[in-house]
Amino acid sequence: MEEYEPILSWRARTRPEHERTRTWYLATGAFVAAMVLYGIRTGSVGFAVLMVMSAVVYYLFVIRGEATIKEISITEEGVHIDHEFFPWKTLNGFWFQKYPDYTQLHLEHTEYWRIDTVVQTGPVSVVHIRQVLQPHLNEHADRKEQLLDKISRICKI
Repeated sequence: MEEYEPILSWRARTRPEHERTRTWYLATGAFVAAMVLYGIRTGSVGFAVLMVMSAVVYYLFVIRGEATIKEISITEEGVHIDHEFFPWKTLNGFWFQKYPDYTQLHLEHTEYWRIDTVVQTGPVSVVHIRQVLQPHLNEHADRKEQLLDKISRICKI
C-alpha cells in the first residue's frame, strides 16, 4: 500500500484510562454476588449464570492488556489509526464529545452496522482537527453521548 504524507498526526488513547479504587472493585463484586444470589433465590438460574459470565468477560477484558495508545494520521486519502485505514468514502461524518479531562473524536462510518471509531484528541486542538476534517467530512455537532457510553463511563468500564 502506498504511503501518504499526513496532513495531521498525533498519538492518543482510544479510550480513557479509568482509575478504579479498591472500593470500586468491592462494590462491583458485592453487586455481582447480590445479583447471583437474587437469581438463585428467585429461581432464575439463567440470570445468575449471565451475571457470572458478565463478570468473567469483564475480567478478561480488563486483563487483556491491549495497548490503548494509537497513532492517528489524517491524509488526503482518509484516516489512519495505527494499521487500520478508513478512506473518506467509508466515513459519513465526525463529531466531538468533550469531558472535563479529555475530548473524544468520533468518526461515523457509512456502513450502518459499524459503530463509531473513537479516539481521544490528545495534545491536538479540536479546532485544528476540525479544520483538517471539514473539507472531507460533515461535522455532526448535534450528536451526543449514547446511553450505553454514558453508563460505561459512569461505571468505569
